[in-house]
Amino acid sequence: MARFRSFAQFYPYQLHEHRTCRWLHFAGSRGVLAQVILFVVLCFVSIQSYRTGFRQRGRRSDQPLLNRRAEQLIGRVVVLDRGIANGIGPARIDDAFWGGAGVDLPAGSTVHVVAVDGTPLKVPSA
Repeated sequence: MARFRSFAQFYPYQLHEHRTCRWLHFAGSRGVLAQVILFVVLCFVSIQSYRTGFRQRGRRSDQPLLNRRAEQLIGRVVVLDRGIANGIGPARIDDAFWGGAGVDLPAGSTVHVVAVDGTPLKVPSA
């Protein structure tokens, strides 16, 4: 093997010795590039096909209020443990206290839950 003093002397020798290998490197790098491009294109195609074909739009549930606990309480009649003063007060429903908003009422009053505004329940007198 010859000794080279500079890259300018070495490079022609390198090209001559690896002429077949150069073609394989060139073809291989183009093949990898083609695979990456194909992968990206197929990813976009699969995402679009999922969005249009597999994901159901406007699904109807047999329990539309399942994760809306406050809205499930609309229509219930409850008895106030403590009264509503200055338009707000707690109402005990099952094992939880809910904030109630409505007209001032004494403790023990029966109220009907008519609406939900965030957490507070709208409870006019029954």
